[in-house]
Amino acid sequence: MGCCGAVYKEKWVDIAKGLAILAVITDHSRNTLYSNDRIQRISWFSVTLFILIMGVTTYWSYNNSKTPLYKKVVARISGIFVPYVVATFFVRCFFDRSFSWDSFYNSIWHFNAAGPYYYVLLYIQLLLISPVMFLLIKELDHLSGYRKISLEILGGGSIGHVCPCFQSLH
Repeated sequence: MGCCGAVYKEKWVDIAKGLAILAVITDHSRNTLYSNDRIQRISWFSVTLFILIMGVTTYWSYNNSKTPLYKKVVARISGIFVPYVVATFFVRCFFDRSFSWDSFYNSIWHFNAAGPYYYVLLYIQLLLISPVMFLLIKELDHLSGYRKISLEILGGGSIGHVCPCFQSLH
């Protein structure tokens, strides 16, 4: 926090967000604005960059917060899950042209009412793992050298093994 409660912003975060947004627009406008496969491959980093930015800013948020981690995680999940449920309701009504509890429940549970909803599930998974990663990083702060690098690699590899969703995001 800066003077008068102002929050300092890292300029590189804003630049990275802008770059990721442009890459998402590029990726999603294939066959509308362009059809070259090379252009699309160049933009595939967008989701990965958003996840990196989320990790960095989440670490900063947890590190500077006096609120217990579980309360922050619950608030963030509620903040995305409630609008997700409402949006899923409208998508199901629009596509089905009627309402079915089975269809609605299936879409909620499988995050498949519309293509981009995969990211909601990914985001929730990242929110759930973020306190574990934050505490691991805080624990590693006092270590140095090979022990620290070994534990960081072990932690990253474990998450990739336990959460196969991280292995194929696109």
